[in-house]
Amino acid sequence: DADVPFVLMRHDVDFDPVNALELARIEHARGIRASYFFMLRTEYYNVFSSDVSGIVRRILDMGHMLGLHFDRAAYSAELSAPVLTAGCAREVDCMQQWFSTSINIVSYHRPDPVDVAVQPPLSSPLPHVYLPLYTNEITYLSDSRGRWRHGYPLEHDAFASRRPMQILTHPIWWSRSKSSPVETLLALERAKIVELRRSMARNCVVYPQASLDG
Repeated sequence: DADVPFVLMRHDVDFDPVNALELARIEHARGIRASYFFMLRTEYYNVFSSDVSGIVRRILDMGHMLGLHFDRAAYSAELSAPVLTAGCAREVDCMQQWFSTSINIVSYHRPDPVDVAVQPPLSSPLPHVYLPLYTNEITYLSDSRGRWRHGYPLEHDAFASRRPMQILTHPIWWSRSKSSPVETLLALERAKIVELRRSMARNCVVYPQASLDG
C-alpha cells in the first residue's frame, strides 16, 4: 500500500560476509528485519563453506530474510534468456535446500539494463528487486561504489514525506572506522591474503611458515 510508510532494507553481499553479520546484529538489536542477498557463484567467498554457511544461518536466526544475488556475468555472454532463467532457478534451489529456507526474491549483481528489461524476468518465477514496483513506485536509494548515488536517505524527500522506500546497502562499505571506498577494498585485499595463507598452512604441512609472517 503506497499510502503506508515503510522501508525495504536490502543488503547485497558482494565481498564481505563478516560485515554482513555485523550489520545484521545491529539491525536485529533495533528491531529491524532486512533482506540479505548472497551470491552463489563468486570468487570472493563460498556460501557453502563452514564459516560463511555459519554466518548466513546466524543472520537467518535473527529473523532476517535470505535472497539470491544473481551474477549474470558468471554465465557465458552467448546464453539465451531461457538458459539464464534456468540457471537462476537452480541457484535459488541450491540455496533454499542448503539453508532450509525459502527465497522469495532475487537481486541482480551489477544489473545490465538489458537484463533488467527481459520479459519474463531472468528471475522468473520469482520477482527481482529492479522491477518498476521496487524502483519507480517505491523510492530507490543505493550506496553503490561507496556513495549514495540518489541522495542520503534521511535527507531525501521520500523520507521527509514518509513515502515507501527501498534502501540498498553493501556491507563492505560499512564499518566502525571511516575510510574511503578504495581504502576499504585494499584493506579487504590484505585481509584475504592473510586468510588464504592461514588456510593453506592449516591444510598443507609443507606450506612455508615464513609466508605467515609476511
